[in-house]
Amino acid sequence: MNEQTTTPAARTTSQTQPNPSVRARPVRLVIGIVFLAVAIVAAAMMALEHLAGLRLPGCGPGSPCAEASQSVWGSVPYVNWPVSYLGLAYFAGLLVAWFSICRHGAPLLLLWLVRLGLLVSVGFVLIMLLGGYPCPYCLATHLSNLGFWILIETLPRTAAPRWQPAAALAGMFVLATAALAVLETSVQRELQTVAEADAQATAAAIVAGSSQPIAESSAKPPITEVGQPLGPAPAQPTGSAASAPAGSAAAASTAGPLRRGFTGRYRLGPEAVPLRLVIFSDYTCKGCNLLEIELKQLLANSDIVSLSVKQCPMNSECNHLFSSEREHENACRAARAAEAAGLLHGNDGFWQMHHWLFDRSGRFTDDELRTALAEFGYDAAEFERVMNSDEVLQLIQADVQEAFDLGMTTTPMVFINGHEFKGWSVPLNLTKLVETLKTKNLPAKTAEADQPAPAPQRYVNEWKESRVRDFPPAARAWTNGSPMATLPIVAWGDYLQPNTTLADAIIREFLTSHPEAQYTFRHYPLSPECNPAVDEERYHLSCLAARAAETAGRIDGQEGFWRMHVWLMENHANFSEQTLQDALPELGFEPLAFLDAMNDPAVTEAILDDARAAQQQQLRNAPLMFVKNKVIPRWLHGNRPLLREILEAAAQD
Repeated sequence: MNEQTTTPAARTTSQTQPNPSVRARPVRLVIGIVFLAVAIVAAAMMALEHLAGLRLPGCGPGSPCAEASQSVWGSVPYVNWPVSYLGLAYFAGLLVAWFSICRHGAPLLLLWLVRLGLLVSVGFVLIMLLGGYPCPYCLATHLSNLGFWILIETLPRTAAPRWQPAAALAGMFVLATAALAVLETSVQRELQTVAEADAQATAAAIVAGSSQPIAESSAKPPITEVGQPLGPAPAQPTGSAASAPAGSAAAASTAGPLRRGFTGRYRLGPEAVPLRLVIFSDYTCKGCNLLEIELKQLLANSDIVSLSVKQCPMNSECNHLFSSEREHENACRAARAAEAAGLLHGNDGFWQMHHWLFDRSGRFTDDELRTALAEFGYDAAEFERVMNSDEVLQLIQADVQEAFDLGMTTTPMVFINGHEFKGWSVPLNLTKLVETLKTKNLPAKTAEADQPAPAPQRYVNEWKESRVRDFPPAARAWTNGSPMATLPIVAWGDYLQPNTTLADAIIREFLTSHPEAQYTFRHYPLSPECNPAVDEERYHLSCLAARAAETAGRIDGQEGFWRMHVWLMENHANFSEQTLQDALPELGFEPLAFLDAMNDPAVTEAILDDARAAQQQQLRNAPLMFVKNKVIPRWLHGNRPLLREILEAAAQD
């Protein structure tokens, strides 16, 4: 028998020779951690956007991120669990398992789990690219997953089955999911509380309004003080709707913008009824589709409710309030189809098409529409002519203008007896409100009794409904007004931003007639040079302007700050380093000493303190304004500032 023997020297040599795979373990470990950390951070950012309303850079209304999260692929069907939650829990589990498999090799079970995860990533990337919404945070997650898969495929395989890494992944996945479920439950509970409070307030307003006589102005067309319907009134429709007998639903619902009271062109339910629902809707919006399901059940089980709808497709093809045709794609075609059906087949035709559109979330092909038209008894050529006509476009645009005049922010916008109900998004909250109002025995009225508040009043109400907030005071506050003021106004802004200068002028003018008010200005320059919260530079001299104001205050106190503040606001359009130097003597400052003082690190630190305080208030854009420690959510209605109206309401509050 030949036996192989190993000499002591050979054993020593083999023990001292480093194994290449062992040498590579620390490198692999770090690379794997980097891939998984990027995926975890990107998924966590998307999760925080859902949980806390965090506004991510590059992610806003109409952005690829918003489209991805709001699409059918953004959440797990039936349970409405955000896909970002799944990704966060999965990658957290992989990170825990990685420390084991990097040392001992990749067991086949975990390897196939990673391969399955890669297939899911590839599918999501294809969906985003083909759908035209390449969300950068989603792409970062999936590309990191691709890199991790390539890395794990280079690991040596373990011959013996090892279940520990897969168990670690599963355990961490369950723990992370449980933590997210707790957070989600807390958020939903808070939303439920807010929605219930809104339902109570709406119910009280409806009950109080039911006893008031119909105002003379309510018999006029629903044109608010803010704007006028777009374009001329459309011509009388032709077809069955035009020949409907007087007093019928079809005749009453096709009067277009000349209708009386606050109602749509078409109605489900009696004309005179205790509860009259009017909804501005978009056939492609997710919330509208969810609400439609509840409305069908509600109308089927209640005889005290009527429903009419107004069109507000969130797409620039027919909505001048939006700049993107990608957002809510096909929304305008869907709205055109519904209005064409109403013009051709009256009230019944409108609602038939309305339900058909919601059944497919407003998305359809030309062939699918033609098939439905044949089934519904339309001449396809005539329907398409009416659908694409200016007459239909004017009807839609009149609704859009009315929504704008009422201060609409998003769809759906729900009104009951002319009072807006914001708590519709909580499932069955609208149904519960109707059941509550059913016990009040409200009188049956027509739409003439309903007059919703126009945008100025809505903006004031939004401020009144804001919660009181606490925010850290500035190390050195720059205030204009009495220290004993009962009406504190605080604004974060950028001296070179037109909206900041506009708001500042309104506030300073307001101070002249309201000695009880005090105005504090805090810095929020829209430049990453001195504000790390800003991801892109909007005004490249913003930091220079902020340093000038801060320096003026440090040299000459409150008076020096406000002299420079007013000069900056009034000269923002032509501000430059040279114009600043030229103005310094006129403002009472010695140029060389002033410019030298601007370089003091304490000046930059003061600006950073203000910016950090603004971040704590989730500042998304300047100016951010508080009155009596309550944020002003909106103050610009199109090009019309409504800040003065809000300040006057605060003075009387």
